[in-house]
Order: sequence, then structure tokens, then C-alpha cells
Amino acid sequence: MPRPRVCFLALMLMLSTAAAAALKEGALLQGRIVDWPAGETGVIQLESLVQGDTTTVFATGPIDASGQFQLALPPASQVQPTLAPLSNWLTLRSNEGPECTGEGAVTPPDGGYRFFFLVSHRAGQVFGDVVMRTSAQRFQAVGQGEARLAFFGPSTGRAVKVEGTVTCPDVITVYQGSFTAGWHLLPAQVTGRRDGQTLERVTAAAVPASLSWRQFTEFGGIGVQFEPRAGGAGAAIIGVLPGGPAARAGVRAGDQLVEVDGQSVTGLTFPQIVARVAGTAGVPIRLGLRRGGVEGLVRLTIIRTLQRVP
Repeated sequence: MPRPRVCFLALMLMLSTAAAAALKEGALLQGRIVDWPAGETGVIQLESLVQGDTTTVFATGPIDASGQFQLALPPASQVQPTLAPLSNWLTLRSNEGPECTGEGAVTPPDGGYRFFFLVSHRAGQVFGDVVMRTSAQRFQAVGQGEARLAFFGPSTGRAVKVEGTVTCPDVITVYQGSFTAGWHLLPAQVTGRRDGQTLERVTAAAVPASLSWRQFTEFGGIGVQFEPRAGGAGAAIIGVLPGGPAARAGVRAGDQLVEVDGQSVTGLTFPQIVARVAGTAGVPIRLGLRRGGVEGLVRLTIIRTLQRVP
């Protein structure tokens, strides 16, 4: 089940560390997006990837001019047919994502689960993910975190005990907790970072009060979009932000990124390349680019600036 995203339900709940209480069907998921564009209205959707990269919308609600939003959680009858099998979650080929592996145990293994995410729309266009997070930092520090919304549907009606690890290209998640059938809040706390991968722990504990709904994330970057090249041959620059650091330095769409700070990126995973390009605002980065029609590498030094993106 690809693309698990994070979110938080602003409801008064008592959640034990042993077994989290299920949220009621039809309960309002509501809150205020703290960095929502002032004076503008929009729409928020509860979504999940059910078939490959196809997004299914499960609920829709309004966002007012102050960033307040609300939508009703759909009933089990709407969610149950879409659940991914619990029996394939903590397995060698985990169904949490197309490149994820798992290990551990789900007891009992019958039934299913699904993660959900929130997406805002403004002026009829997709604006971006809305996430409950400790801070706006894209790469959060140890001890910070997010909250994840999930639905569990054990066929036996008993609580599902989850103890294990799922490893995906950009994140390694340790799961520990027991969950009854229905909607749940899963706090995810960052425990470390390992060469492009975030290490996190997801439990059945109460969601920390320090989290806020956020539309934007921030990081030190250079204003480019890039994608991995086949066979681990670096990355391809597919977009350059007009007027951004990379554009001012002469980076072009179509350039092939092959070096970062004098080190080859060939053979690295895409998250590893991202981790090397992103960094602290104000700190320079040296790129080695392969450009059509140019012999040798084009080497450019760029000063990272604060990038703020939905």
C-alpha cells in the first residue's frame, strides 16, 4: 500500500500506550492550518492510494479564510473494501510501499489496514499535503515528529498487535502497538537519520500536543526538481525554479547530476542524492553536471537558500 502520509485528528481522546482507542465513524476531523494563506478559502480531501498510483478520495470538507477545516471520517463500510491485507504488511515484500520490506509480526494476521493523507485544494487546483508536524522543517530533528491516520479492520474483531519494522527507500519505521478495529492516530517520532533515510517509531501512544497542522515545509535547497536516472546513474534535472539559486548559477533543465561536492552520486539511492543536495540555508554546494553538447562536467557552486514549498 504505497504513499503512507501523516495527519492528525483534533479530537479530545484518551489513548493508552497499550491499546489505542478507535475513533468513531462520522467523527469530525478538524483543526486549523497554521500557515494557510490568509483570507483564502479552499477544500481539503481525505485520500489514499488504493490501486497503484491511483488516488481515491474518501471524504471532502471546507477550509475557511482562517485555515480552519473539517470533514467527517467515512464509515467502515466505505473503507473496508479498500484495505490492504495485514498478513502482507510485515513481510519481505511489504504492501506498505512498492519498494518496502518488512519483518516482525501482526497478531492476529487476518483483516486489513490502510494509511490516509490530507490534500488541500485552492482555486480549483491541488495545493499540497496538509500534515500535523512538530515544525515546518522538511527533515525533522530527533525527537520531533508527525502523526499518521490509519484504519484497521481485523476480521476477528480483536485488537491487532503490531511489532516489527518496515524499511522503505526514504524511511525505516518501527511499529509497536495494539489497535482495535476502526480509525486510529499513530504518532511517528523521529529517532535518527541514516544516509538519506529517516528512522522513526510509530506507537499507540497519545499524539503530542506540540504538533500543528501545516501546509508548508522548509529546507535549505537550490530550487531544482530532479528525478532518479535508471540504473542508479545519478539524477536528471527536470525543472529549475526561475530566479532561484540554481537558475542564477546557470543550472538548466535537462542537466544530469553526477557529482555533489566532488563526490560521485552514481550508485546512490534517490533519497541519498536528495540528502546531499538539501542542507543548511546559506551553505554552498558544488554540483558536477553533465550537459548535452558540452565536453566534460559543468561544475557550479551554488549557495543554498531557504525553500518553502507545499
